[in-house]
Amino acid sequence: MATNIRVHLYLCAFLLLLSHSRISCSLRGVEAVPVNHPQAQTYVNRKLRASTPSCTKADISITQGKSGNSNGIPAFSVQITNLCVNHNCQLQNIHVACAAFASARPLDSRVFQRIKYNDCLVMGGAPLRAGGSVAFEYANSSEYPMHVISADLGPCS
Repeated sequence: MATNIRVHLYLCAFLLLLSHSRISCSLRGVEAVPVNHPQAQTYVNRKLRASTPSCTKADISITQGKSGNSNGIPAFSVQITNLCVNHNCQLQNIHVACAAFASARPLDSRVFQRIKYNDCLVMGGAPLRAGGSVAFEYANSSEYPMHVISADLGPCS
C-alpha cells in the first residue's frame, strides 16, 4: 500500500510540473497544488503530513541481491528502507525474520544483528527516518529470505 501511495504522489507531482493551473490529486482528501501556486510550499500540501496515517511495518522495504564474491563465497547486498510518506515520523525496533542468518564476512552489529533464530534487529533498534535506508553486505553460500516481523512507531515531530 505504501508503494501505491508513493507512486501516486510521484505521478501527481509529475502532473503538477506539467500543469499551469491548479490540479487536485486525491489522497485521503489531500490536495496537491503546483509549486508556483501561492499556497504551495512543496508538491504536496502541508495537510498531507497531518492527515497521513502513522508509519507501520508495512512501510519497510527489504531488497537484496547477489553482489559478487568474498573470498570465493557468494556475497549479497541488502537494503532496508523506510517508505513511509509521513516524513515527520520514524520507525524503530525493526525486527526482521532472517532464519539462521550468518555471514562469513563480519557485520557491524549496530547495522544488523541476529538476536535469535529468525529474529534480526536493524540498527540496534535505533529509529529509521521516513525515506531513510540502511545497507550492508553479507557472505554466505546462499541468500537468506528476509521480511519484517515488527517495527514500532518512533518519534514524530
